[in-house]
Amino acid sequence: MERFHRSLNSMLGEVVATQQTDWPAHLSFVVNAYNTTEHSATGFSPFFLMFGREQNTPVDVILGDEKPKGQLVGSFAELLVNRMRQAYALVRENLKRSSERQKKY
Repeated sequence: MERFHRSLNSMLGEVVATQQTDWPAHLSFVVNAYNTTEHSATGFSPFFLMFGREQNTPVDVILGDEKPKGQLVGSFAELLVNRMRQAYALVRENLKRSSERQKKY
């Protein structure tokens, strides 16, 4: 949690005015940026790890969504569960490697 606060403060510091009174207006955008950015320790964005897909952005809407339509709920759920299992297995591996790197330092 301390790491998140450090990152949040750093990101807010890039967008707030000099007097730092307008930070609430930027908070939701900064948190969204944090949640949709791939993290070096896990190799995935928090949004992906929570929902099993990347977030649709306004650019996705403008350019058109290339995702297949009309999937059955059962097949989508099965696909999602398999995707999440693979992602979490990779996260465990990435966190183990990250932890080993930190031990060396």
